[in-house]
Amino acid sequence: WKMIWHPLIVFDNTDLKLTTNSIPVASNLVTVERRSKATYNDPSDLIKNSIFEGLVNVLEQETSYTVTFACNLNMKLYPFNKPICYMNMTAEAIIPAMVKVNNASVSVDDP
Repeated sequence: WKMIWHPLIVFDNTDLKLTTNSIPVASNLVTVERRSKATYNDPSDLIKNSIFEGLVNVLEQETSYTVTFACNLNMKLYPFNKPICYMNMTAEAIIPAMVKVNNASVSVDDP
């Protein structure tokens, strides 16, 4: 697992500028997009391994983190406006096409 590259994401509006290397992973899933047939290890081995060529088959990693961050909201016009709070993230040294951010499960805790 440690041999698989993954991007370093910095959560800019957290107290300590947390990174994906400094916070625990809430959930992690790695899947193989099979684009070719598997080869198998020696039949005399006790465990049957499916081997997929790395240049042809794509690994996809989906990782979730739980992060607490702060926002400064202007409540002067409340309830007649919609305050918006953004999570500011910076991806360090990546190819943009290789990383997709999905914010489908954002929850808000009111102070």
